[in-house]
Amino acid sequence: MLARVEAQRPGFALRSVTWNSRKDAPVEARLNQGEGHGTVALVDPATGEILRSPWGEAGFALVEKIHRTLAMGETGKRITGWSTVGLLLMALSGLVLRWPRRARSVRAWLAVNGRLKGRGFIWHLHSLIGTWLLPLFVLAALTGLWWSFESYRNTVLRMAGLPPRPPATAQRADAAQAPAPARPLLAVAHVAFLETVPDAERVVLGMPRSAEGPIEWRYLAADAPHDRAFNVLRLAVDGSVVAHERYGEQTGGQRVVGSIYPLHVGSYFGMPGRILVMLASLSLPLFAITGWYLWLSRRRRLAVAGAEVIAAGGSGRDAPELEAPGELEPASAERKS
Repeated sequence: MLARVEAQRPGFALRSVTWNSRKDAPVEARLNQGEGHGTVALVDPATGEILRSPWGEAGFALVEKIHRTLAMGETGKRITGWSTVGLLLMALSGLVLRWPRRARSVRAWLAVNGRLKGRGFIWHLHSLIGTWLLPLFVLAALTGLWWSFESYRNTVLRMAGLPPRPPATAQRADAAQAPAPARPLLAVAHVAFLETVPDAERVVLGMPRSAEGPIEWRYLAADAPHDRAFNVLRLAVDGSVVAHERYGEQTGGQRVVGSIYPLHVGSYFGMPGRILVMLASLSLPLFAITGWYLWLSRRRRLAVAGAEVIAAGGSGRDAPELEAPGELEPASAERKS
């Protein structure tokens, strides 16, 4: 199967294959070409033929590229990273501005005040939904920075008691120089893997970097706590076990690092987590619209107040400051309630 895949994609090097326990499900083959330019192909496990790409795959790939780098390469990656820092700062500073007088009251933090009207209600809605979703925003930002800045990623690794990773460019260079794996040795290791782990739900085989191995198999057990809780089985080229690292036996730091992606997308908490993260993402335009509205209405109110002061014989210096009436009225109304 592996030989047929590479024959159908000349110029590409096979880097990994992934399959699950359903025998009729296609195998996912990841291939690279040159400096990290890669593609994912779905393969018929029985014939080795590359299947037709699912409808909409190119669109999803573009959305993912926009999400990660704004489809602008390294420049977009930096913009995305600093935007993530901005989201974190906005969320935490919003929490400070939201802080109610009765901070120990759950109702003051989370309850809807239906007696507010107009601008006061918009401010209340903006701050209340922000409070509800604050944990998801902070979690998404802290985990998203993992892919944005190598210094941040290496800091997290050190805190977890793990060695820092080499730069991505060095990893791509190493991968480009990796020799082609010996197919008969992979076949022997495959039989040994099935004998050692007959009930794996999902398996990822990374192509070995040398003809001598070891060959690494990452797999999900039936009782895996989330979709990235991989066990790792390393086999020698003769099929003997070199190491078998189970997720449950990892250190706390290793489990945290292995859970960054599931935490980022919400799958760590199953389908409910994915839905909550999706809803939190969809709410971001709401904060932009209501925040813009509050800013514009505040400027209008201050302009009217300044004009009234000047009409009464005062100077522009006597006009209210920016932090005066605009934001205090909704907050005070909430506290009185």
